[in-house]
Amino acid sequence: MQHLYWEVTKGTGMIAVRGVPFIIGVTATEMGESIMKTVDNLTDKQKKFAEIFIEISNGQKAAIHAGYAEIGASQEAYRLLRNPRVKEYIDELEKERRERIQSRLAGMAEKATEMLFELAQNAESESVRINALKDILDRAGFKPTDKLEQKNEHSGKIEFGFVDPAAVDA
Repeated sequence: MQHLYWEVTKGTGMIAVRGVPFIIGVTATEMGESIMKTVDNLTDKQKKFAEIFIEISNGQKAAIHAGYAEIGASQEAYRLLRNPRVKEYIDELEKERRERIQSRLAGMAEKATEMLFELAQNAESESVRINALKDILDRAGFKPTDKLEQKNEHSGKIEFGFVDPAAVDA
Protein backbone atom coordinates (compact mmCIF):
# COMPACT_ATOMS: atom_id res chain seq x y z
CA MET A 1 0.00 0.00 0.00
CA GLN A 2 1.41 3.38 -1.01
CA HIS A 3 0.85 6.51 1.03
CA LEU A 4 0.81 10.23 0.34
CA TYR A 5 3.21 12.15 2.53
CA TRP A 6 2.68 15.79 3.49
CA GLU A 7 5.29 18.38 4.34
CA VAL A 8 3.63 21.25 6.20
CA THR A 9 5.29 24.61 6.83
CA LYS A 10 3.61 25.91 9.97
CA GLY A 11 1.90 29.27 9.84
CA THR A 12 2.39 29.80 6.11
CA GLY A 13 -0.49 27.87 4.59
CA MET A 14 2.09 26.04 2.48
CA ILE A 15 2.03 22.32 1.92
CA ALA A 16 4.23 20.18 -0.28
CA VAL A 17 2.73 17.00 -1.70
CA ARG A 18 5.47 14.73 -2.98
CA GLY A 19 7.70 17.80 -3.30
CA VAL A 20 5.14 19.95 -5.17
CA PRO A 21 4.33 23.12 -3.14
CA PHE A 22 0.72 24.17 -2.66
CA ILE A 23 -0.88 27.19 -1.03
CA ILE A 24 -4.16 25.91 0.22
CA GLY A 25 -7.45 27.10 1.61
CA VAL A 26 -8.33 23.69 3.01
CA THR A 27 -6.71 21.68 5.74
CA ALA A 28 -4.18 19.00 4.92
CA THR A 29 -6.60 16.41 6.26
CA GLU A 30 -9.39 17.53 3.90
CA MET A 31 -7.00 17.61 0.97
CA GLY A 32 -5.47 14.27 1.86
CA GLU A 33 -8.78 12.49 2.20
CA SER A 34 -9.86 13.57 -1.29
CA ILE A 35 -6.76 12.35 -3.10
CA MET A 36 -5.70 9.46 -0.88
CA LYS A 37 -8.25 7.17 -2.51
CA THR A 38 -6.84 7.78 -5.98
CA VAL A 39 -3.17 8.05 -5.07
CA ASP A 40 -3.04 4.63 -3.42
CA ASN A 41 -3.93 3.01 -6.76
CA LEU A 42 -1.20 4.71 -8.82
CA THR A 43 2.47 3.90 -9.35
CA ASP A 44 5.08 6.48 -8.43
CA LYS A 45 5.66 7.22 -12.13
CA GLN A 46 1.94 7.73 -12.73
CA LYS A 47 1.69 10.12 -9.77
CA LYS A 48 4.74 12.04 -10.88
CA PHE A 49 3.38 12.23 -14.44
CA ALA A 50 0.06 13.66 -13.21
CA GLU A 51 1.75 16.19 -10.91
CA ILE A 52 4.07 17.39 -13.66
CA PHE A 53 1.32 17.35 -16.30
CA ILE A 54 -0.88 19.81 -14.38
CA GLU A 55 2.08 22.17 -14.16
CA ILE A 56 3.25 22.10 -17.79
CA SER A 57 0.18 20.76 -19.71
CA ASN A 58 2.40 18.77 -22.06
CA GLY A 59 1.92 15.02 -21.87
CA GLN A 60 5.10 14.03 -23.70
CA LYS A 61 7.37 16.24 -21.59
CA ALA A 62 5.55 15.21 -18.40
CA ALA A 63 6.10 11.55 -19.26
CA ILE A 64 9.81 12.12 -19.85
CA HIS A 65 10.18 14.09 -16.58
CA ALA A 66 8.27 11.35 -14.75
CA GLY A 67 10.84 8.78 -15.83
CA TYR A 68 9.33 7.23 -18.95
CA ALA A 69 11.61 6.64 -21.95
CA GLU A 70 11.90 9.49 -24.44
CA ILE A 71 11.18 7.07 -27.26
CA GLY A 72 7.48 6.39 -26.97
CA ALA A 73 6.86 9.14 -24.38
CA SER A 74 4.11 10.61 -26.54
CA GLN A 75 2.29 7.28 -26.72
CA GLU A 76 2.80 6.69 -23.00
CA ALA A 77 1.33 10.12 -22.25
CA TYR A 78 -1.65 9.32 -24.45
CA ARG A 79 -2.18 6.04 -22.59
CA LEU A 80 -1.76 7.68 -19.16
CA LEU A 81 -4.20 10.48 -19.96
CA ARG A 82 -6.83 7.89 -20.83
CA ASN A 83 -6.22 5.83 -17.71
CA PRO A 84 -9.28 6.50 -15.47
CA ARG A 85 -7.25 6.49 -12.23
CA VAL A 86 -4.59 8.84 -13.60
CA LYS A 87 -7.28 11.08 -15.10
CA GLU A 88 -9.13 11.17 -11.76
CA TYR A 89 -5.92 12.11 -9.94
CA ILE A 90 -5.20 14.86 -12.50
CA ASP A 91 -8.78 16.15 -12.14
CA GLU A 92 -8.43 16.26 -8.34
CA LEU A 93 -5.07 18.05 -8.54
CA GLU A 94 -6.50 20.56 -11.03
CA LYS A 95 -9.55 21.15 -8.83
CA GLU A 96 -7.30 21.86 -5.84
CA ARG A 97 -5.16 24.14 -7.98
CA ARG A 98 -8.25 26.09 -9.16
CA GLU A 99 -9.42 26.46 -5.56
CA ARG A 100 -6.01 27.82 -4.52
CA ILE A 101 -5.99 30.28 -7.41
CA GLN A 102 -9.55 31.42 -6.69
CA SER A 103 -8.66 31.93 -3.05
CA ARG A 104 -5.63 34.02 -3.97
CA LEU A 105 -7.62 36.04 -6.54
CA ALA A 106 -10.36 36.73 -4.00
CA GLY A 107 -7.75 38.26 -1.71
CA MET A 108 -6.33 40.29 -4.58
CA ALA A 109 -9.80 41.53 -5.60
CA GLU A 110 -10.37 42.80 -2.09
CA LYS A 111 -7.03 44.63 -2.16
CA ALA A 112 -7.83 46.10 -5.61
CA THR A 113 -11.19 47.36 -4.32
CA GLU A 114 -9.47 49.04 -1.39
CA MET A 115 -7.05 50.71 -3.80
CA LEU A 116 -9.93 51.96 -5.96
CA PHE A 117 -11.62 53.52 -2.92
CA GLU A 118 -8.30 55.09 -1.93
CA LEU A 119 -7.91 56.58 -5.43
CA ALA A 120 -11.51 57.80 -5.47
CA GLN A 121 -10.98 59.67 -2.21
CA ASN A 122 -7.38 60.84 -2.31
CA ALA A 123 -6.04 61.03 -5.88
CA GLU A 124 -4.63 64.41 -6.82
CA SER A 125 -6.03 64.25 -10.34
CA GLU A 126 -9.75 64.85 -10.67
CA SER A 127 -9.93 62.58 -13.74
CA VAL A 128 -8.33 59.72 -11.74
CA ARG A 129 -10.89 60.20 -8.95
CA ILE A 130 -13.78 60.29 -11.45
CA ASN A 131 -12.54 57.19 -13.28
CA ALA A 132 -12.11 55.33 -9.97
CA LEU A 133 -15.68 56.25 -8.98
CA LYS A 134 -16.99 55.15 -12.38
CA ASP A 135 -15.18 51.83 -12.01
CA ILE A 136 -16.56 51.30 -8.50
CA LEU A 137 -20.10 52.04 -9.65
CA ASP A 138 -19.71 49.84 -12.72
CA ARG A 139 -18.50 46.90 -10.60
CA ALA A 140 -21.39 47.45 -8.18
CA GLY A 141 -23.82 47.01 -11.07
CA PHE A 142 -24.65 50.67 -11.69
CA LYS A 143 -24.00 51.00 -15.39
CA PRO A 144 -24.18 54.42 -17.02
CA THR A 145 -27.17 54.97 -19.26
CA ASP A 146 -26.51 54.43 -22.91
CA LYS A 147 -26.41 57.64 -24.88
CA LEU A 148 -28.77 57.64 -27.83
CA GLU A 149 -28.38 60.09 -30.63
CA GLN A 150 -31.71 61.15 -31.97
CA LYS A 151 -32.10 63.17 -35.12
CA ASN A 152 -35.35 64.81 -36.06
CA GLU A 153 -35.67 65.84 -39.62
CA HIS A 154 -38.37 68.36 -40.44
CA SER A 155 -38.92 71.18 -42.83
CA GLY A 156 -38.32 73.82 -40.24
CA LYS A 157 -41.92 75.04 -40.38
CA ILE A 158 -44.01 74.35 -37.32
CA GLU A 159 -47.68 75.23 -37.30
CA PHE A 160 -49.67 75.77 -34.16
CA GLY A 161 -53.39 76.04 -34.02
CA PHE A 162 -56.30 75.72 -31.71
CA VAL A 163 -59.08 73.23 -32.13
CA ASP A 164 -62.57 74.10 -31.07
CA PRO A 165 -63.63 71.28 -28.69
CA ALA A 166 -67.25 71.63 -29.81
CA ALA A 167 -66.22 70.99 -33.43
CA VAL A 168 -64.33 67.78 -32.48
CA ASP A 169 -67.42 66.31 -30.76
CA ALA A 170 -69.63 66.88 -33.79
